[in-house]
Amino acid sequence: MKFIWTFGLVGLITQSACRTDETGIKAYNALPSVSIQSHSDGAIVLEGQTETFYALASDNNHDASELLVAWVYGEEIVCDWAVPDDGGGSICEISPSRTEGTVRVEVRDPENAGAMDEVSITVEESFAPDVEILSPEMNSEYATNDSIQFSANISDAEDDLSDLTVTWTSSIDGAIPLDTTIDSNGVMSDFAQLTPGDHVIRLEVQDTMGKTSSEEVQVVVSAVNQPPLCEITEPFDGDSGLASADSTFRGLVSDPDDNLANLVIEWISDKDGSLGSSIANSNGEVAFTTNQLSANSHSITLRVTDPDGDVCTTSILYSIGSPPSVQINAPIGGGIFNDGEPIYFDAFAQDGEDAPNTLQIDWSSDIDQMFATGTPNSSGINALNYDQLSPGFHNITVTATDSEGLYDSAITTLRINSAPTAPTLTLSPNPAGTMDNITLIATGSTDVDGDPITYTYDWRLNGVSSGQTSTMLSSSLTTKGDTWVARVTPNDGYIDGPYTDVSINILNTPPEVTSGGVLRMLML
Repeated sequence: MKFIWTFGLVGLITQSACRTDETGIKAYNALPSVSIQSHSDGAIVLEGQTETFYALASDNNHDASELLVAWVYGEEIVCDWAVPDDGGGSICEISPSRTEGTVRVEVRDPENAGAMDEVSITVEESFAPDVEILSPEMNSEYATNDSIQFSANISDAEDDLSDLTVTWTSSIDGAIPLDTTIDSNGVMSDFAQLTPGDHVIRLEVQDTMGKTSSEEVQVVVSAVNQPPLCEITEPFDGDSGLASADSTFRGLVSDPDDNLANLVIEWISDKDGSLGSSIANSNGEVAFTTNQLSANSHSITLRVTDPDGDVCTTSILYSIGSPPSVQINAPIGGGIFNDGEPIYFDAFAQDGEDAPNTLQIDWSSDIDQMFATGTPNSSGINALNYDQLSPGFHNITVTATDSEGLYDSAITTLRINSAPTAPTLTLSPNPAGTMDNITLIATGSTDVDGDPITYTYDWRLNGVSSGQTSTMLSSSLTTKGDTWVARVTPNDGYIDGPYTDVSINILNTPPEVTSGGVLRMLML
């Protein structure tokens, strides 16, 4: 049913509005019209599903841009007054409710004349999604390291499966991170782990109209026994001991689940079998001492077993025998060598079981680490020259190792001396004339070793040393036009450092007027 009205939403009329102009002639305003195009009376829509309503408005004596259109659902304006498009079209989106079944559109022109159209709609109830948990099953039991399958059958009468929102939650862990994609058969499936405890698992599915369905199952997740942890801290892998002497083995043990007092701790040799057992202190420290190891290369194993039978093992190689002996013949301790100077190293090694030339000899520095390795000759001598040690004070260690991994070491000390740095030179005066004594000042050389620095001076005339070695060049030795070069070389008592040159050209000394007024010419 269509109505013609004025004054907005109040006062329906059935005739055209009119006005009187200045000539007294009555001009009648043509009434606007409006018609809902998108829906007819009795149209069926779903509750909560957004519907797009469309109407056309027109006026014989006004453009569409001069009209205003509003939409009313029930008694509420849902799309407020607005100008329609150029063709008079107006769109309004409405989410129907089952409590209201009338949609009305109203139009008014600049003269406040108006019209309306309305349709009745049938709002049918929308349905919540259907859900069924397939996995996990009610009262099922898992371990905390199990990958649990979370799967469900999901469907919805109105929405595409891809538009549904799927949420899995645990009463203990909260939201469960899963891929909730639903396949074309309506099945969602993914895997996750849960923390220990009694969980209520809830699946909730929401459709685009906000309706939800849910289902719950209870599952029990138990903690998984974790194996003990163990580490041998002493001796190091590859170390050795002497026959009939005490060998002490130390380690650290722990267990995430059990008291340390409940652990069974054993020491085992692959050659001699079980050696004995230990008890951990409150810090997890264990120790075991024996002098019964046979002369051999052993794999020593620390084995720790918890009450559930889970085991930790760790092993090192450890040899029992008599070690070689080694001594350093050269260099003599405390020697000082210049940077880059070849140094002669000489060591003598012997062993009660192995031939000398089967021993391994390693030379190392506490600054440069290992710098040479080799074997002695048949007389037990290992010698070499080496010139690449870094400047500084070195503790030099030579180590002789036999076939059982037993070893002996000897230490000597030496110092690699660094050269002092180049000096900075100053000549005074500069420039200088033939009557000037020239003084040379050298400064700025440093020595990283802290040695005192001395300087050597060499005055060079036209590139040739003059034999002058003091800090002053006498004017009696200079001539106009000479080019003198002063060369200064630093020395720290052991080695010269880089020299520095500075040059000066001798100029003509100008004439002087004596106090008696006589001009004295200096002919040079």
